[in-house]
Amino acid sequence: VPLLSPLWGREREKTHALTLPLVTIRGSIQERNPTNAVNAGKASLSTQTLLDIRISTRERYLISALSVEKRSHRVKLLLHIRGSTLE
Repeated sequence: VPLLSPLWGREREKTHALTLPLVTIRGSIQERNPTNAVNAGKASLSTQTLLDIRISTRERYLISALSVEKRSHRVKLLLHIRGSTLE
């Protein structure tokens, strides 16, 4: 697939969806760190992980709301945002 193909991004997303663990966060998150949410345990973040976010956030900095704690940034996180943000 040529690099500038309009399908390139979608095909790449499908690849990630098939090869990475998917942690879906669908409820409202009161925690600053979504990995503390009931359906997203820290154990799920030991490998490359695609976080599928389907909620809105009032965090000023989106990465603060969606990222894991700094000490846990040893793996690559891919954020799939499907909600709205005030950012």
